[in-house]
Amino acid sequence: MNKAMMVPLVFCFFVAGVAFILIDGLIDNTLVSLTWTGLLIVGTLGTSFLTCLFCNKAVRAQNQLRKEHEERERLFQVYHNVIEALTQNPLTLLTPTEYDLKFGQEQPLLSLPIREVEDIRRCRQEVDEFLKDKLPKWTKSVSHRVLLCVSEAVTNVIKHTPGGRLDLIIEGNNPRFHIIDKGSGLDLNKLPYLLFLKGYSTEDNSIGYGFPIIIRYMSKVLVCTSKAGTKLVLYPDLEKLAERLGDG
Repeated sequence: MNKAMMVPLVFCFFVAGVAFILIDGLIDNTLVSLTWTGLLIVGTLGTSFLTCLFCNKAVRAQNQLRKEHEERERLFQVYHNVIEALTQNPLTLLTPTEYDLKFGQEQPLLSLPIREVEDIRRCRQEVDEFLKDKLPKWTKSVSHRVLLCVSEAVTNVIKHTPGGRLDLIIEGNNPRFHIIDKGSGLDLNKLPYLLFLKGYSTEDNSIGYGFPIIIRYMSKVLVCTSKAGTKLVLYPDLEKLAERLGDG
């Protein structure tokens, strides 16, 4: 029997029991107590059945979520190893736990909201203004490349997610940028295409079109993605970049 049909059937038994009580009570009051006992038994059985039914559904849902989580973890580990091997460690995947352990206690020197197209230009200007008197290697040619990468990351947040923020940290003589979005995370099945195929992008992923540019100019990039969003960490090495550009 279809489970969906069994619920109303139990209810019908319950109603029938109530009707039986009323009729039976009118005919012979001495049997009322026995009737109530029968009603309690029917009600208990019906409640037990419904409880088991809903518990089974909950267990199946939990098992499905567990399987999805295990599959995501498996894919994550595979891509983590492959990407590190392909890039010789400039690009690394982090789990949310790893990200929090590494950066969770930090306080950014500058934090800028990312919501609208105008924020792309504003982020560039405010970052440039903030760093130009603090870092000796923040020259025009170097800053242009670094800000290009920041702009690409911010643009992707605006195009593909509800928004986010840009956090800036100074580490020694170099800046570090955290571009954090509030999207639904990256599709791990598409991750190799998003990271390595030039021009590849999707409507629901905040990494794609500008990522080859980011990889080209950053000394290290960390990617942390989950259903709660994506965190992109950019590490430019200003001195090495200046040497590459002939600006050292």
